Amino acid sequence: MRRSITSFTIIIFAVGCTTSSVSNPAGDGYENRPVGSLASSSPTPVVVSPAIQLTKRQERKLESSLPKDVRKLLESASELTLQGEIVRTVNGVEYPVKESFEPNTAADITTPDRKEILEAFYIEASNGEEPSVCWRPHHKVTARSGNAVVEIEICFACGRFKGTGPSGEFSGTFAHGDSPKCEKLLNKILVDQGRSIR
Repeated sequence: MRRSITSFTIIIFAVGCTTSSVSNPAGDGYENRPVGSLASSSPTPVVVSPAIQLTKRQERKLESSLPKDVRKLLESASELTLQGEIVRTVNGVEYPVKESFEPNTAADITTPDRKEILEAFYIEASNGEEPSVCWRPHHKVTARSGNAVVEIEICFACGRFKGTGPSGEFSGTFAHGDSPKCEKLLNKILVDQGRSIR
């Protein structure tokens, strides 16, 4: 009789272990999944819809600078990150004067900031003029969604940007003397949310 009770208890315990689940009050998406099924998942894409009014000329300029597939990935990336090479000052930031780009600060561009940043970037790129001769980038934006990646290096000092995306290389310019709203927004993120990366 004792042996039967012991065997029954072991069977009940074994069945209970194989069907147990994880309860997570933090709600990270793994709640009530069977143990052993906690496979890593990629971040969920965040879709934003920049709202800008452009003339036909501006639309053509934007399309030639930032192709549609690049904009689509920027607007629906599961990860949108920013790197910068900055020196923090009392008045904000300064950029090192040198040719090479060696980022020292990184930050994630969160959902509330994405729409405003992309609107500013698109408007400024749609007003691009002839570029300056310098090329000293101090900002880099990277968008990822699955295996697709867009990387854009930006030199606000000379009003230029260069990047790579699903369909290859692209580049563009900003209008000289334009109010650099995009630059201000990116620097604010680097100062407020940035973490050191070297």
